[in-house]
Amino acid sequence: MNHLIRNTSRSMIQHSRFEIKSSFSTLSSLLKREIVEETETNPIEMPKDLVELKTSLSTKWTIVEGSATGDDGATIKMFKKELTSNGSKVFLKFHCQDTVQEESILDDEELSAPLQFEVEVSRAGTTMKMACTSEDAVALVDGITISSDAEEDGESYRGPILEDLPDDVREEFELYLREECGVDDDVAAFTAMWADYREQAEYVRWLNEVMKIVELQIDEAAFIFSRRKTRSFKNFYIPTQIAIRNNWKFRRGFFPDP
Repeated sequence: MNHLIRNTSRSMIQHSRFEIKSSFSTLSSLLKREIVEETETNPIEMPKDLVELKTSLSTKWTIVEGSATGDDGATIKMFKKELTSNGSKVFLKFHCQDTVQEESILDDEELSAPLQFEVEVSRAGTTMKMACTSEDAVALVDGITISSDAEEDGESYRGPILEDLPDDVREEFELYLREECGVDDDVAAFTAMWADYREQAEYVRWLNEVMKIVELQIDEAAFIFSRRKTRSFKNFYIPTQIAIRNNWKFRRGFFPDP
């Protein structure tokens, strides 16, 4: 009986370790395949026209890539170097995944999907936030809210629905965005082009980070899983072995050896 339990337990451990390693190996190989395909078909290099556009915009904007720690470049922030005519500061930010998917865009891989971004204009403790969309290298205003330093998030008026405003008012807001805030066609094109480029780079970076976790956890996960399997096996078979032995002693009490 002991021999049977040991052999069965060892077999279960080896089998469970094989199953987990096989599963993780499959995932690892698929991730490697995806990384190779993505880097070969879409090299992670900034397109020449994007490099030139970024260099041109850098004369008017301070462009900051990534988070405060610089861990990634999924988010980009742009600070206008010059103040507006009345001394307001202009700040623009967007995330590479804040795209608006449209069927016409999905059918044409050469076109960049419309991108949502936010522009903040601050002066004397009050900030006007403009929710915008970059579409076909044109910046459109979708919504406007006003907040002050004294107000808490969620307390301020959310602003009117811009579609309900007169056409000339909406047009003047977009003119203000272009001329006073400096969010012209070049900035609108840059946001969409950068989102395309950076989303691809971040996807490959994500694949590599997942690979690190998967590869490091193979042996550890197999060990933990096999321990659990072994413990579960012993919890069932060892009490069974004891019961069989006790039952044999009980039977021998009624039928002693001759």
